[in-house]
Amino acid sequence: MSQFCPECGTKNLDEAKFCKSCGFNMQEAVKLIQKDKERQKNDDNKRRAETARELDNYKKSVNSNSSNASLLDDNAKTENNDGIKGFGAFVIFAIIVILIFRACSTDYDHYEAPASEAKSETKEKSFTDTTPKVPEKVTETEGKDVVYYNKSQKLWDEKNGEYKNPKKAIEHLTKAIEINPSDPTYYNNRGVVYNQIEQYKNATKDYDKSIKLNSKDGLVYQNRGYNYWNRNLISNAKTDAKKACSLGQCQLKKDLAESEKNNQQQTSDNNAVDIERYSEGQCESMYASDTEEYKQCIKNSY
Repeated sequence: MSQFCPECGTKNLDEAKFCKSCGFNMQEAVKLIQKDKERQKNDDNKRRAETARELDNYKKSVNSNSSNASLLDDNAKTENNDGIKGFGAFVIFAIIVILIFRACSTDYDHYEAPASEAKSETKEKSFTDTTPKVPEKVTETEGKDVVYYNKSQKLWDEKNGEYKNPKKAIEHLTKAIEINPSDPTYYNNRGVVYNQIEQYKNATKDYDKSIKLNSKDGLVYQNRGYNYWNRNLISNAKTDAKKACSLGQCQLKKDLAESEKNNQQQTSDNNAVDIERYSEGQCESMYASDTEEYKQCIKNSY
C-alpha cells in the first residue's frame, strides 16, 4: 500500500512520516483524519436519531389508524383484530429491517470507500475529499532521508556551482544514504562534493553506485566523466561523455573536444618554438643530450 502527499501529490510509503519529495510532515494529515472521523461520527448519530424519530412517528400513526377503525365498526374489529395486529407487526418489522440495512450501508460506504481509494495506484495532485490518505501510525525514521537531503541542498551555491560547506554536505548526504540507501540522487550529489574537494576515488565509487541504481541518468555519467578527466583518465572520460550525450547531457563531450583542439594548437606552437631553438643551436643549451626533451626537440626541428 502507498500514500500520497497532500502538499505535492508525491507517492510515499504507507508508513512514511515525511514526504520524500517536499519534506511535508505527513503526521499533520493524521490530525485531519481524526477530525473527519469525529465529524462522521456526529453525522451518523444524527441519522440514527432521525431514523428513531421516524420509526416512533410511524408506530403512532399505525396505532391511531387502528383506533379509528375500531370506532367505525366494533364488530369488525373483534372479528379481524388478530389479522390487523399481525399485518401491522409485519409492516413494522419490515420497516425496521429496511432502516437497519440503510444505516449499515451508510456506515460501510462512509468508512470503506477511503480505504479502497487508498489502495489505488493513481497519483493525484490534490484530494477531492477531506481525508488525506495517510496511515494512523508512522515510523520515526521514514522520511528523514529527505530532510537530510534538503539540508545538503541548502549548502549548494548555484552561482559558483559548488557546495559552500563540503564537509557538512557530506555529513548530511551520508545520513540520508544510511536511512535510504536505494536513492541514486544521494550518491551522485555526494560524488559531486568529493570531486569538489579532490577526493576523486571516493567520488568515482559514489558515481558507480548511482549508475548501478539508475543507469538512465546522463548527468551522473557526465559527472563521472569529469572526475575521470581530473584524474587524467581521458579514455574513460570520453566513454562517459559519449554515454552522457546519448542521454541528453553533452557538455562534457564539447569540453573534451575543445580541450583536444587547444592541445593540438599548443603542440603545433611548441614544435615551432623547437624549430627556432634548433636553428639557433638552443636544443643543446635547453636540454641535456640524453633526455627525451632533447630528442623531441631535435625531431621537431627537421
